[in-house]
Amino acid sequence: MIGGSKLAFLALATVLAACAFRPTPLAGYEGLAFAIESFYADHAVEENGTCRSPEMRAITDVRVLEETEDRLVLRLRYYFQDDAYGVYDDPEIPIQRLRCRGFRTRDFVIDRRDGLRVVGMSGPTREDRNFGRPSGG
Repeated sequence: MIGGSKLAFLALATVLAACAFRPTPLAGYEGLAFAIESFYADHAVEENGTCRSPEMRAITDVRVLEETEDRLVLRLRYYFQDDAYGVYDDPEIPIQRLRCRGFRTRDFVIDRRDGLRVVGMSGPTREDRNFGRPSGG
């Protein structure tokens, strides 16, 4: 049995260790992952517009494509999931159940002139009316 003071010490050590944990900065920039995930959540669609509210759940690979004084361009591979449009509780439709989740790759453009501000990304967005498909004429 652990004494009261030892138990209190272990609890305190656990809390301090949890508070000290910080994820590794994306491409060496603190706070950039949150900025990119927020921009993606505000603008992205997946699956040709079928998944209209995707969220990045994990960034699995990062490559710096360009890094200048004013601009940073990153290529990210990520896992997305859209709980609003892509998850079904109906076990009779197992294929659609997984429709709005998967791995994708996009490029993100970050303006470095006034902090780190995401200003664009590749791939279809809600602003696109045709979601990347060729226009009909």
